[in-house]
Amino acid sequence: MQHSSPASRTSELLLAATLALISLFAFSYSIDAVPPYHTDENFYVESVKNMTASGDYITPVYHEKKRFAKPILYYWLVAASYKLFGADHASARLVSALSGALCVFVTFLLARRLFDSRTAFISASILPGLYLHAQISRWAITDMTVALFILTSLYCFIRAVDTEKIHAGWIYGFYIFIGLGFMTKGPPALLIPAATLATFFALRRDASLLKPLRIFQGLTLVIAMNLPWFTTMFLLHGDEFSDHILGAEIRDRVMHDLPFSFYYFGVLFRYHLPWSLFTLAALIFWFTPQTETDPSTLKDSLFLRIKNRAGGLLEDSNKSLLFCLAWVVAPTLIFTLFRIEHSRYLLPLSPALAMITGYFLCQLADSKQISNAYFKYPFVATLGIYMILAFAGGVALWTIQPLFEVPLSVIFMPLCLGLGSLVLWRMHRKGERFRLVLSLAFLQIIFLGLLNGAAHPFLDRYPMKHFSEIIRAQGNGDEKITAYQLGSHRARLGIMTGQMAINVEDVQEIVNVAASPQPGFVVLREEDWNTHFQSLPLKIIARDTGWKKGGKKGPLIKAIWQEGILSQKDNLLETYFLLGLK
Repeated sequence: MQHSSPASRTSELLLAATLALISLFAFSYSIDAVPPYHTDENFYVESVKNMTASGDYITPVYHEKKRFAKPILYYWLVAASYKLFGADHASARLVSALSGALCVFVTFLLARRLFDSRTAFISASILPGLYLHAQISRWAITDMTVALFILTSLYCFIRAVDTEKIHAGWIYGFYIFIGLGFMTKGPPALLIPAATLATFFALRRDASLLKPLRIFQGLTLVIAMNLPWFTTMFLLHGDEFSDHILGAEIRDRVMHDLPFSFYYFGVLFRYHLPWSLFTLAALIFWFTPQTETDPSTLKDSLFLRIKNRAGGLLEDSNKSLLFCLAWVVAPTLIFTLFRIEHSRYLLPLSPALAMITGYFLCQLADSKQISNAYFKYPFVATLGIYMILAFAGGVALWTIQPLFEVPLSVIFMPLCLGLGSLVLWRMHRKGERFRLVLSLAFLQIIFLGLLNGAAHPFLDRYPMKHFSEIIRAQGNGDEKITAYQLGSHRARLGIMTGQMAINVEDVQEIVNVAASPQPGFVVLREEDWNTHFQSLPLKIIARDTGWKKGGKKGPLIKAIWQEGILSQKDNLLETYFLLGLK
């Protein structure tokens, strides 16, 4: 741990808080935009709306059925957000946005304990620019909140053991945040910290901390925090609840026939670009022989030199780095063995990856013995990615602007990437490495904010936002929404209205909806309306267009290139109708 004066610590905390506020702004910028979205958001947006309307804050209800899939705490947090900001999907998402921003602040606190203040600020600046972290900070699902609790629990552990005397208060804080995480998502909140510490202790061959951990008392505390809700649910719903918990939530996640793969190792790389390029450079540096810094190793075999380098991580001077590596490796191996492939399962590992990368970048800035190639190659690759994205984005916007007016915020994204890359290259040529890293971090934060809040919703054009606004304005909030052969559009409607939205595939089901005395809305394509449903007692309330799916892309792109995009409008767009009962 780095020791500093009280005045210095205060200024550092203010700086970290400012960074967290910037992150919150980036995560919440146009947070109502859909896409991006996750289909699981439906569960929480609608269930909590039902919860606040009925006054039953114990049993979530989704599509008129009891939902047992997750514990209750996240529902309560979303309900609180509904009370403060209104019952809509943007309010539901604010819980994740705030959790993501708090993760930035806690990462600073933890990295300062493990390393030093400069590493802490670099690490905290990297975290909101990790794609996985930025993306899930905009979704109304449990993962970002449980990631915050896991991160805070590990911070409490480090605070407890970072001095000669074990602090019992911080140890119990470790278990309290595990308990809160368990109330949010269940076993992963316990599994990830336990796997991290067990691996760290095993590598260090140090069991001396097991007794101060007060495992029995701590687990008793976790059980005491969770038992009231689980007991109440069992008393209310009996075997229906217990069978789901033991079956769908535990047995089915462990016992299945999904094939083995290295999916999660790919997630660690591609969902954390471009920073994973620097993380990879760090691992190459730490685990391969560096003969230029230690010529005496030239006489050793390659295997012995690699073994000696890896063994160096077990030294006391590297225990903080070893802790972060254990935090990444152990859960990744466990999820790989479970073989259930969801990229968001690795979200709690993102702070560790940020700290590993931040520590390495500070090492590069401080040492003249480390080869410049360890920074230059990932940096040049990052600029290459940015320039490709800037060029491709500019071409895409220039191509489609005859069809739709392009917002300034969307235009700004490729301009920001292009100009930002030129500024970063100039800083690299001048050797301003520390400022360069910070500038890269902030450029990445801005880019992801514009991508998720402006570019993605604009380019992935869809009519469901317009329809959802009309449904919320004209309806009473209880109408059922029926989509005809629209796939994922059903999920978008459910997220943005907070109402029951179903997708049907059979013509007769729409006929039944039209004949029902219950109020409702129907969404379908103009082509299907003309073919099957014009004679039904349905009236057109609104219409909008979206991209047409399917078809051969090659000939279409060639035609657009030769004749312009307006000539292919009918091949690119299709019209959707929002219908109500007459």
